[in-house]
Amino acid sequence: MSLSLSDERKPAVIPEVPQGAEVITLGAGCFWCTEAVFERISGVLAVTSGYMGGHVEKPTYEQICDGTPATPR
Repeated sequence: MSLSLSDERKPAVIPEVPQGAEVITLGAGCFWCTEAVFERISGVLAVTSGYMGGHVEKPTYEQICDGTPATPR
């Protein structure tokens, strides 16, 4: 799958949770590597990576790297 720069900046699509399924939210340093591990686990229906916390709504990768979302208001 090839992503364009505009695709990378779109908000993550949160999958619908089938009735009877459970949801878990985890925090990790390098979520791309963590995502690959969870995708291989039997019974995992979907894995969605993203950022949590901070004060910037829908931060870009560049903002995360320079600490912008974590900077106090």
